[in-house]
Amino acid sequence: QLAAYLFQRPGEIVGMRWANVDLDAALWTYQVSKVGLAHAVPLPQQAVDILRGIGTVGRDFVFPSKSNTGHVTTANGIKFLKKLGWKDRQTVHGFRAVARTLIAEDLKVEPRLIEQQLSHGVAEAHGRAYNRTLFLDERRHMMQRYADHLDVLREAC
Repeated sequence: QLAAYLFQRPGEIVGMRWANVDLDAALWTYQVSKVGLAHAVPLPQQAVDILRGIGTVGRDFVFPSKSNTGHVTTANGIKFLKKLGWKDRQTVHGFRAVARTLIAEDLKVEPRLIEQQLSHGVAEAHGRAYNRTLFLDERRHMMQRYADHLDVLREAC
C-alpha cells in the first residue's frame, strides 16, 4: 500500500526508519541511497493511517526483519504482487511509473513537482548546483490528491 501511495523506490520504503518519520507533521525524510541526497516525502493521510497501524513503533525500522534483529525485512515485492494476482502485470518499482502517469494525465500536476517527488535529479548542471527547492506545500497537496484519486480508482473496481 505504501508503495502505491508514496511511489518511492522499493528499497527506500523497506528501509524506512521510524526516526525519519514524523506522523504528526505527515513527513518522511531520508537520504536517497541511489543519489545520496536528502529527500522529504509528504505523507498523505492514508499513509499516516497505514503507518500508525503497523505496530512496529519504537523499533528502529518500520519493516524490521522477523529473524534478524536490527535489520530490515527482505524487499520481496514479487510475493506481495503474486498474492494480489498481479504477478507479471505489475512490479513494486512500477508504482513509480503509474504515479508519474496518473498525476500528470489525470491530476494535471506540473512535471517538476512529480519529478521532485520521485527524487529525480535536475538534468542541467547549474540546476543541480543551485536548486535547493523542495516545493513541499505543493507536493503535500499533490500527494493527498493522488492518494484520494487512488482510493476512487480502487472503489470503482
